[in-house]
Amino acid sequence: MKKLFLYDIESKSMNNGAILARAVAICIGFWFLSILIEYLLPLRDNPLVFSQILDDRDVIYLIILIMFCMATAGVTIRYLEKKQKAEELVKKSEKKYHDIFQNIMNLYCETLIDGTIVEISPSSKNILGYDRHELIGKNMGNIYCDPESRETVIEQLLKEKSINDLEFEGRKKDGTSCTLLINFRLVSTEDGIMKIISVARDVTDYMEAKRKQAEVQEEYKLIFDKMSDGMIINEFIYDEANEPADAIAIKANPAIEKHLGLKAADAIKNTYVKSFGVNKSDLKRLNDILKTDIPLQCEAFNSKFNRHLLVNAFKVNNKQVGIMFHDISELKQLEAKKREMTEHLEAVFESTDDMIYSVDRNYRILNFNSSLNDYMKRSYDLEIESGRSISEFLPDDIAQEWKFYYDKAMNNGRYSFQYHIKYEKRYTEVFLNPIYHNGEICGTAVFVKDITKRKEAEQQLIKINQELEHLVEERTAKLRSTLTELEAFTYTVSHDLKSPLRAIDGYSRIILEDYEITLEKEVVDMITNITKVSCDMISLIDRVLQYSTTSKTSVQKERVDIEEMFINVFNELKTTYAERSIEFGIETAIPIVTADQILIRQVVYNILSNAIKFTKNKEVSIVSVSCMQNYKEYIFRIEDNGAGFDMKYSKKLFTMFQRLHNKEEYEGSGIGLATVYKIIQKHGGRTWMESELNKGTKIYFTLPME
Repeated sequence: MKKLFLYDIESKSMNNGAILARAVAICIGFWFLSILIEYLLPLRDNPLVFSQILDDRDVIYLIILIMFCMATAGVTIRYLEKKQKAEELVKKSEKKYHDIFQNIMNLYCETLIDGTIVEISPSSKNILGYDRHELIGKNMGNIYCDPESRETVIEQLLKEKSINDLEFEGRKKDGTSCTLLINFRLVSTEDGIMKIISVARDVTDYMEAKRKQAEVQEEYKLIFDKMSDGMIINEFIYDEANEPADAIAIKANPAIEKHLGLKAADAIKNTYVKSFGVNKSDLKRLNDILKTDIPLQCEAFNSKFNRHLLVNAFKVNNKQVGIMFHDISELKQLEAKKREMTEHLEAVFESTDDMIYSVDRNYRILNFNSSLNDYMKRSYDLEIESGRSISEFLPDDIAQEWKFYYDKAMNNGRYSFQYHIKYEKRYTEVFLNPIYHNGEICGTAVFVKDITKRKEAEQQLIKINQELEHLVEERTAKLRSTLTELEAFTYTVSHDLKSPLRAIDGYSRIILEDYEITLEKEVVDMITNITKVSCDMISLIDRVLQYSTTSKTSVQKERVDIEEMFINVFNELKTTYAERSIEFGIETAIPIVTADQILIRQVVYNILSNAIKFTKNKEVSIVSVSCMQNYKEYIFRIEDNGAGFDMKYSKKLFTMFQRLHNKEEYEGSGIGLATVYKIIQKHGGRTWMESELNKGTKIYFTLPME
């Protein structure tokens, strides 16, 4: 205010000087004019004198002097007026500069090369927190966060004379930092002093906003790229009628490949119709979003990609629309399967003759099938309605009875019982299952099955079983009697058969001993054959008795070292065939088993003797034993390199008297394998064979693991 007052005084003094100059000039003019008048008045009545005066040279000089003085006065006055106007313009410029300097929002500063501040604008208070007087005369380095950066600025200024839009961190009076955008100029004053003029603008808020904007953009990009839903930003293309003709994908995130099967690179810059196969009506719906700013959410089927999509479209700006895709094809398929399953369940629900329904915790009917409705019409002459309590349409005693059943199922879990409908003479089987919702029991599902026919059949079956049991007891008694008689007959017959056979054998031997020399060779051979046939017949009778004894003998189990048994039986058999080359080996560890030792030895003997017998035509007979096991049994395998047989006859080999070779080729009675089968069966095991003609035989038997 003080400076403004001084400017007013100076302006008034300048105006007064101009007025005074003009007054002096006018006075001088009037003075010269009065002299001239005084000189000419006496001559007004004497023209001769006047003309004489005109010829006077002094008068002419006087007039010229007066005119020169008047011209000089006019020029002086004009000069003073121009000077006054120029000074007024200077003062106005200084005032404008002063006003700008005082009110400038930016920071204006003048410093010497060494950094001393010689002038700074009052805006330093708002920008840096310092008053002008606190900074003038101080070094500029006080407000640099990085003092070394000033040296870089000085070097660049000395080379380029100016620096524009330089960002640097400044330090405020309170110690906080701010970001300044500065323009520098290197100038020289009239006295040759180098000064740096700088104008700085506080861009702290702008830079913070820019940083936040960059963070937001980065977050947006991260969300855009990482979001699970596919998203595309589109811009529309319009025709001459300003109607949407197509759209161009400006941005697309990688997730569209998951939901559309289309890569983002293939979608960007391509038209919407080409990329997604949409029609103009869809484009118009999307374009309407720009006009109304109302988002669009709908389900759509894209025939090009054969996918069901959940689409969410929204306005991004005045030109762009964002579209989010979510592939719901699997959900649609599940919904279709669910509907199909519901229809199937409904069909099953209605097709059965069983009564099916459900009740909630308040005993209200939730749903039911037609079978129950038909029963209620037939029994109580009423229609069932969902939502009604059973107390509304059943007698109190029956309603209370069924409430008890429902409570029992809901409290104790699944519950079933048989229910007799006396007045209809019908039997039903009732199943009650608790219904769960969110892990809590909310009701009971009831299935009622008519079992009247089954009950009648059960009663009839009980009667038949009683009669059958009586009949079985009678026939069992008769069978026991018959078996006893058959055993006695078997022993008697075998004894009676063996006695004459022994006699024939004895007489034959006597004849040969006494008369072999006198008899012809043919007769001797015939008698020898009689002896042999008698011995074979006696052996066969013994084997049949042995098989019969095996069938009725009870199993006495004990721990048996079956490996040692195989070795001992083989050594015993080998002495019988001392002339043959026989190799015997045990390929795997043989476990200790629990079995009847006598019966299992008979099994081992029969199998090994068969193996040795059927390898007699081999130069070297090879017999091997191995054992495997599963979770419940031991599996033994005896393998030889003998004659073998065709597997189509394998089922006959475990039957009495069944042979695949004649006696002349291989001796035997045809009872050994039948005995093996019977003994293993009595132990709870299995027996089978594998063979190939002329390539040997494998016999398997199993014993349970105890």
